[in-house]
Amino acid sequence: MPAHRIVILTREAEDNLGLIEKLKPYDLEILEYPCIATRLIPYSGGEICGRKLEDFAVVAFTSKRGVDGMAQVSERLLRSSQILAAVGAATAAAVEKQFGRNAELVAEPQTGEGLAQTILARFQNPVSVLYVQGAKTTGKFKRLLKKGGFEICDLVVYENLPSELKPLTLNKPALAVFASPSAAANFYHTNPLLRDSVPAVAIGPTTRKELRTLGVPRITLASKPDPDYLVECVRKIIQGEAEP
Repeated sequence: MPAHRIVILTREAEDNLGLIEKLKPYDLEILEYPCIATRLIPYSGGEICGRKLEDFAVVAFTSKRGVDGMAQVSERLLRSSQILAAVGAATAAAVEKQFGRNAELVAEPQTGEGLAQTILARFQNPVSVLYVQGAKTTGKFKRLLKKGGFEICDLVVYENLPSELKPLTLNKPALAVFASPSAAANFYHTNPLLRDSVPAVAIGPTTRKELRTLGVPRITLASKPDPDYLVECVRKIIQGEAEP
């Protein structure tokens, strides 16, 4: 029997694996439609802002892609006494897998702003922070730490690439899952006629804000940015429990 609804996944294929596995018990057709692509700009170990990597008190990761971009210095981070900070559970798991040690600080809520607040709460006096990031950020993480007197150095280890999207033709009801504001913007700019008919699942408040700006009327926000909570949002939509 064919699936009665389509779930559109807008991340790159490797980022969808966990969510696809958890969606298997449901009667759903999975459509992978990447709305954003990334390219790593790996850090090779040189000086950053005139300092060695080990000179920073905190190394902060706001995404799994950021962790991937530091793979060449895994041994150095394993041996160092620096505090590793992660934006959430998924990024913390990537830190442990890549560097062989735990992230000492994990943000709650799992946002860049939440990570900044977690770092601020950890230190009585300002320290130096290496901000491992993508080329495009909201700036909230950096603004909050600078306001607290912290010294921030940016290290860009990946960038977003333009996505060549073709408009979708859907033959059954659908919903879309978004993990970034850029993916949401690319999706609905390419498919403006789906704005009213395809409800959205937002991985976090920043993505929800962008969806609202785009005029999407039906948005369900995941309470945490990981597959279990995204699946719960999907379930609410297909069973008619999501708020309109």
